Amino acid sequence: MGTMTFMVDVAEFHTTLSSQGRLVLPAELRRALDLHAGDVLSLSLDQQGVVHLVTARHLANQLWAAYADPEEAPVGTAAAELREMRDAEAAKLGATHERIRVRRGATNRSEDELEAELMADLAAGLGLEQPA
Repeated sequence: MGTMTFMVDVAEFHTTLSSQGRLVLPAELRRALDLHAGDVLSLSLDQQGVVHLVTARHLANQLWAAYADPEEAPVGTAAAELREMRDAEAAKLGATHERIRVRRGATNRSEDELEAELMADLAAGLGLEQPA
């Protein structure tokens, strides 16, 4: 049987567990992972007792990469269902905006202009000051 050699670049960091169960991640590791206060981290423990730390940003990037092409999403998955719901909502919203434009005779105005007019009408109807 042949021998397999793997070249892996591994950076090793050391820290100590405090009496309160807290770990301080070394500054070099935080910089390498572009971590900042408030960032979400995921810890997992594998069957060999190895702890894996993954940033939420990395998990999100993996998810986006897996479905970079919307047509590649498996049919019936939550992602595909969410995409269908989002597209349906966008279509409804677009139709609603178009109906409002037609009713107000505003077919030549931008959505921003129409929104500003509607907000002003709403504020006036509620007796509120209009934003500057």
